[in-house]
Amino acid sequence: MTKFQPGHTGRPKGTRNKLTGDFISALQADFQEHGAEVIKIVRIEEPATYLKVVASILPKELEITEGVFDGLTDEQIAAFLTLAKRTLGDREEAGDGTNQTLN
Repeated sequence: MTKFQPGHTGRPKGTRNKLTGDFISALQADFQEHGAEVIKIVRIEEPATYLKVVASILPKELEITEGVFDGLTDEQIAAFLTLAKRTLGDREEAGDGTNQTLN
């Protein structure tokens, strides 16, 4: 059995990149021809697989860059939450199922 020499990976340089590029090109060509119909078939016949594919392309982390609480201090946010909890508690105590408006 021949061992690899130091610095040699066993495959010519660039082979993996070429294979990846060729695969992506072939996949893109196939998708252009059949993509929408295949997606529809998978969605109908294999909904679990369809959802896995959808989930796999979603970002792993959600970054919120602008929010409704921007510019508020921690104390102001805490006061808002306290008021909201108190208001929701009042609704539960009323028990009539009506929506009350805040003044």
